[in-house]
Amino acid sequence: MSVSQDVVRYSVWASAVAGGGLFAFADRKWIGRPVLGSLLVLVAVAGAVGMNVSPFKFGGTSYYIESLIAMAGALLALAGYVCVAAWSYVRSRGIGGDK
Repeated sequence: MSVSQDVVRYSVWASAVAGGGLFAFADRKWIGRPVLGSLLVLVAVAGAVGMNVSPFKFGGTSYYIESLIAMAGALLALAGYVCVAAWSYVRSRGIGGDK
């Protein structure tokens, strides 16, 4: 039984979102400050800068595609980070239901 390429591709991106959620958990429980969340923002910004500074060339002498992948991965991880951080905030305040 083989797995289709779409399943593999979506699994990689889903793991990026889950990794961002783990980053939020680690920031909240162990670090106490949003250090890893700030790192995700920094990687996303650096990826955007790398895409705009490096022109796309087919010869392999640019970092356009690497910057695109880094930015997309960081943004997906940041989405997971924000979801877990928001959920953690809602649970800590007791908003939205009985305890």
